[in-house]
Amino acid sequence: MQGGGAISTTGSLSGGSFSSTGASSVGSLTSAADVVVNGVTIGKGGGNIGSNTAVGTSVLPGGTGTYNTGIGYFALNSISTTGVYNTASGAHALRYNTTASYNTGTGYGALYANRTGNYNTATGFGALGGSSNTSGDYNTANGVQALLNNIGSSNTAIGYQALGGYPSGNTGSSNTAGGYTALRYNTTGYNNTAFGYSSLNTNTTGYLNTALGYGADVASGALTNATAIGNGASVTASNRVRVGNTAVTQIGGQVAWSTLSDGRQKENIMDYAHGLDFIMKLRPVTFNLRADTTKVPHSGFIAQEVESTGIPFYGLNKPANVKDFYSLNYSEFVVPLVNSVKELKAENEKLKADNDELRVRIEKIEEKIK
Repeated sequence: MQGGGAISTTGSLSGGSFSSTGASSVGSLTSAADVVVNGVTIGKGGGNIGSNTAVGTSVLPGGTGTYNTGIGYFALNSISTTGVYNTASGAHALRYNTTASYNTGTGYGALYANRTGNYNTATGFGALGGSSNTSGDYNTANGVQALLNNIGSSNTAIGYQALGGYPSGNTGSSNTAGGYTALRYNTTGYNNTAFGYSSLNTNTTGYLNTALGYGADVASGALTNATAIGNGASVTASNRVRVGNTAVTQIGGQVAWSTLSDGRQKENIMDYAHGLDFIMKLRPVTFNLRADTTKVPHSGFIAQEVESTGIPFYGLNKPANVKDFYSLNYSEFVVPLVNSVKELKAENEKLKADNDELRVRIEKIEEKIK
């Protein structure tokens, strides 16, 4: 074919290849129907809608949806799709899409089973691609099998099987996971944030939890408002924060920790009645932490012994569940210590007054003797 200008057809054009023994060129190739080149369809798809683009085998075989783009084997394969503004790039991407719109799937099987979910973006092999992932809106998945078995909404997952919904699927919404298998086993939990390799992997139904760091996690799957920060940090109860793992030997900063203490935030204010009666029952000890391989010595108290004094002390935190531990807020010891100082001062002043009285009496006796 030498110096050709244009080829036009009203049917389909198919062929294995174009060949020439010399220089050849084709200025344009025009067809009123899709073109099949070496088994690959190029055109508008089965619906013959001008705003659609179909490239690949069995891509956009039918439907009335507009402004859809399918590239790859069986991409956007549903014959009854009415969805609009979808983009599928990769074999089986958005294969079963029916009414869903404004979705983007890039990669083999990305958004594979999605039928009705809108405004989703999936990048990577099997991202948002599980068979149960038929609905769910405003999700973003970037990574192999990220958000694989998801029908929740407004989730963001970055990394291999992040928010993967194993084993029974994720219906939770507004979760954010970044890292290899982060939040992998989440089922109904919502508003969770996990960044780091396998972070928040134990969470299933818990919500409002935060984990930051390699393996940062919760001790059980149903905690609420728990925060774990640092490599291997584990929080054991709801409404608590844990920083660092058992190998951490010091936590510090340039200034002291400040606790809110505004009287406008307080009610039911009463004097704390205990001082020396509490302090004298305490046993200061030195110890090593069993999990600390460095065996750095520490000093302090045993929480169970503080509890056994039988005196109310509000710096004692009892376990919230079988996986939780006792803990002490050492700053709270300031309160009974202040009372103790006051008691000792009052006692000292009484002794001083008694001594003054005795001195006067002795002086009077001495005067009489003289």
